[in-house]
Amino acid sequence: MSARALISGFVERSGRRPSRSSLRTAGKSNVVHRKSSAIARDRYSLYCFEGLKQRGNRDLLHITSTNFDEPSCLDLLSRCDVVVSVHGFGGEDKFIDVGGLDFKLRNKICGSLSARFDARVAETGRYAGVSPVNICNRGRGGAGVQLEITKALRDALLESSKNMEAFADAVRQSIDDALALIVRESGRSGKHKCAP
Repeated sequence: MSARALISGFVERSGRRPSRSSLRTAGKSNVVHRKSSAIARDRYSLYCFEGLKQRGNRDLLHITSTNFDEPSCLDLLSRCDVVVSVHGFGGEDKFIDVGGLDFKLRNKICGSLSARFDARVAETGRYAGVSPVNICNRGRGGAGVQLEITKALRDALLESSKNMEAFADAVRQSIDDALALIVRESGRSGKHKCAP
């Protein structure tokens, strides 16, 4: 058995049909998809919750992280040691709330992001991601990380490929460190994708 990671993005796709390899339903923002993909690259499994309508997906199809139970996603999560979910919310200030029950990884990601962005640990409140049924906490270990990114910061990341890459690198390095620790402690191999 190997240590594996999943990046999930909850996004809205406008007008373009996703490839067969990406799982899809409804969500929030194409920017979130880009950030999730930038983090995952070819290294981690990627699950995207995407609406196919040209507009209005969020209003019609939004499901909170604690109510998300799409079977394909839950099956994939059951094989993942590390889960990071990327979400977006409104806001004119540029910041990231970093939540979830994997406190060690949450703090590592928050620290890494803080070098370039206004990132803060969300311990309580709407974006804390501390419910055991939150999608980020449904992986093999029962604890993951949730990134909630304001609209203002999502827009800024789109405007600068340098900032987008810095964002993705900070999260990716933290995940790599977490997977390496799992491998050392468990003696499992270091395969990163959550394949069966």
